[in-house]
Amino acid sequence: MFGGVEMFRHCEQCGRCSSACPITGVDDFNIRRLLRFVELDLIEEIAASPMPWSCTTCAKCEDACPHGIKILDIVRGLRAISPEERIPKPGAPCIDACPAGIDVPGYLRLISQGKNDEACELIMEKAPLPGILGRACNRPCEAACVRGEVNEPVAICAAKRYAADVANTLPENVFKTEADTGRKVAVIGSGPAGLTAAFFLRKKGHQTTVFEARPKPGGMLRYGIPFYRLPQEVLDSEIDRILSVGIELKTGQKLGENLDPALLRKGNFDAVFIAVGAQTSRKIPLEGSDRKDVLWGVEFLIRVNEGKTVDVKDRVTVIGGGSVAVDVAMTAVRLGAQKVVMACLEKRYEMPAKIGLHPIRDTLMHAMPAFVPKADACGIKWAYCFPENHKYNLLQTSGLIILNDIQTGWPIAIMDAIWITAKRTPLVSA
Repeated sequence: MFGGVEMFRHCEQCGRCSSACPITGVDDFNIRRLLRFVELDLIEEIAASPMPWSCTTCAKCEDACPHGIKILDIVRGLRAISPEERIPKPGAPCIDACPAGIDVPGYLRLISQGKNDEACELIMEKAPLPGILGRACNRPCEAACVRGEVNEPVAICAAKRYAADVANTLPENVFKTEADTGRKVAVIGSGPAGLTAAFFLRKKGHQTTVFEARPKPGGMLRYGIPFYRLPQEVLDSEIDRILSVGIELKTGQKLGENLDPALLRKGNFDAVFIAVGAQTSRKIPLEGSDRKDVLWGVEFLIRVNEGKTVDVKDRVTVIGGGSVAVDVAMTAVRLGAQKVVMACLEKRYEMPAKIGLHPIRDTLMHAMPAFVPKADACGIKWAYCFPENHKYNLLQTSGLIILNDIQTGWPIAIMDAIWITAKRTPLVSA
């Protein structure tokens, strides 16, 4: 299989292969060491190690070899005789991490070949909203990308957005529907779940009707994500494309008011799919949270996206470190807030927000990660989780206070004006 040691007769032990390899040293991997085992006829020993499967087969070592040794052929040969327990499970880590199971390597390969229409077709086999996903997805695939062990993960989400934006004419197969089954399905809710279900139900040949409570479809895509992150023209374009396969849309139909699933089932529909989504904040009982200038994150974003007037004061406090908190903070800045302060339990690198953290460096925004709000009779106490030698400036914030989801279980009392003092003491009071 390996041709004895003849293939190594010109090897000069120059080390160019290991120098060119992007993962040299990662988990003790070294391509030159692998080759040396083969050269010494220690085939079984190296095949039983993790090293053959650690190689990413990028071929940079082959390109660097001055004598053109076929290193990838050696790696593949070792993999062929590896013990079963060494063989990785089927599926790339990025595919396993994707909730929709999209073939990430497949569409990245098509994009690299300039086949953007085909890349969108492959994405839409699992998720019919590629342009929206390219802007709003929290990118679990990138967290699982093996390339991140070398330097940075592949920009998978940005590549998806690029393909969706530059695609010209999608293949007809994307919108091809099977023969009519004679069955009817009602989908309640036109958010991402409802639209996706309706799209694939219609492709299966079922007559599908989508019922939506609001005047326009989209659910939280339209009313929960700020326009600066998801432009309305992109949203409208992709929703229209889904509806074009023959899906009927009825707006102004609110569940529990003028829409009853039981009546739908008794009527002409064979099945009802309920996809009303999660359009309210996860709230905990908070003293003072019913005051005029106290809002919850999701409700705040919905009011803004609906075009309603929101009286944002000059100084705003956002409690939370997730993606909704970042959206709230940036929206408050766009509405005219002069100073926005974010406070959360996590440290900066632990914040659950997956996207949008880079604007926090803006001069209008100030992040206070690792701060925990606790109850106090006269206002708020802020406990922080930094080392003793960590110093912070004195900050004052008043006016509008936006309470975002807090999963710590700590209660909080809200006053009209709050002084936040961050000193090197375990707990500081208002």
